[in-house]
Amino acid sequence: MIMGGTFTGTAVGTPAGVELSGLLDEAAVQLPECPDGHITAKLRAGCRMFFEDSWAWNEKLAAIALVAGQTQYTIPNPYNYTVDTLAVESVKRVSAAGIVLSTIDASLYTVGDDNTLEFIAAPLATGATTTDTLTIQAIRWPRETCTSIPEKLFNRWRGAIAAWAIWQIKLEKGQPWSDREGAGAWLETYQRGVEQAIGDAIKGRKAACRMPEPPCM
Repeated sequence: MIMGGTFTGTAVGTPAGVELSGLLDEAAVQLPECPDGHITAKLRAGCRMFFEDSWAWNEKLAAIALVAGQTQYTIPNPYNYTVDTLAVESVKRVSAAGIVLSTIDASLYTVGDDNTLEFIAAPLATGATTTDTLTIQAIRWPRETCTSIPEKLFNRWRGAIAAWAIWQIKLEKGQPWSDREGAGAWLETYQRGVEQAIGDAIKGRKAACRMPEPPCM
């Protein structure tokens, strides 16, 4: 049973941002006579697949209050579970002043399928008190019930998401929109988007690790 450190933040149901249906018109042009509902369902599936393949939805979660003696914590989810945590990139202990005190080694905790974080030993000893919190950097993964994504992600990756949906629908047999030969180009577009997202993530990690330049003398 998770006793649960509390976290700040409000469940908002689905991420504030741009509706995936905003891609409907540009996808429909490529799919003559395909029902809008079918395209929309594939756009949602494509959104999930893209962020699963690319890990491009990376965000810092709300702080979790430490509880003395507790080893298991619920990973904050402000989206009413239309968005899951695919992976945890880092867990840090942070002071009340916002100073990072330590990064907890990944060998000291596990991430459960039930959206939990379990430590081998309690981060805060039984009987101890603190105002420190835990901050998690997580890779997010939208469920197919997720109807919108943050605007920054939508604008950056809309082409790849739409390309996956178009590719999948063109592969369908015996339909006015079937085009198995032409589908391959849309798969390539999707794959380029995934590769770009992975490349961006690698560059971001390198930049974060780069030492500052020494001052000019």
